[in-house]
Amino acid sequence: MRLYAILWKEGNLFFIKEFFTGLTTQGKTMDKAVENMREAVRMYLERMPEVLEEIEEKDVVGVVNIEIDALFDEDPLESTDSP
Repeated sequence: MRLYAILWKEGNLFFIKEFFTGLTTQGKTMDKAVENMREAVRMYLERMPEVLEEIEEKDVVGVVNIEIDALFDEDPLESTDSP
């Protein structure tokens, strides 16, 4: 089974969040964070077999990076349309 996660570093720790389960773990190294995620997902799916079925039914067609900086050039709460 293939799962998808995002990995980032905060201070001296690496964090990883898996997409389908929403689980988040951490470790002192990237490898340890990934290892911890594998164990967390395994334990979670043992207790929630219906989630495993849902994950296996997913047909992931791609992973994309979305840039959002340009969206915040203007204040999103400020409206130029006045009544």
